[in-house]
Amino acid sequence: MLLADDPDAAWRARERSRADPMSEALAEEAYWRRSSLEITNYHALDASGGKVVIVNALDDPRHWPRRKTPEYRAKKKRGQQALLERVGRHFPDLSDRIVYAELSSPHTYQRYTNNTAGSGYGALVAPDAAPALINHRFPVAGVSFLSAWVAGSGYEAAMGYSMFKASSAVPAAASV
Repeated sequence: MLLADDPDAAWRARERSRADPMSEALAEEAYWRRSSLEITNYHALDASGGKVVIVNALDDPRHWPRRKTPEYRAKKKRGQQALLERVGRHFPDLSDRIVYAELSSPHTYQRYTNNTAGSGYGALVAPDAAPALINHRFPVAGVSFLSAWVAGSGYEAAMGYSMFKASSAVPAAASV
């Protein structure tokens, strides 16, 4: 996690952006330059998967132009540059080691996951949100739903819940 340099300033920036959600300048300042970033170093978790680092910023889809437009491509470049510069200030050796970088926008998440408003985490996380999640019980014994809509938001929750379910599953009887 790369915490906001000034959490109060980040909060105020997000408030300004929420008051004018179509403003690109306010949103980019709030979400890309001021707010905390989630950083996952997959190489540290499993080196066999390659050297992959994910930088995740919360964002609001309303200030994003339509996909496949010159404005959209320019905004993706601006976002990628802003995030890489920010991470580079805290991890200066990282910049020279980047082989490939790509930014996924809320439109990307909407397209590939169909999550509401392009949410990168899927299900809404709130104390009162649990009743809206898919029921954990399936009518066929031994079959479970495993997704961010069951386990809680994000791929970490989904993968962790999947590992838990797999480790607690009763092995099938061997065929004779």
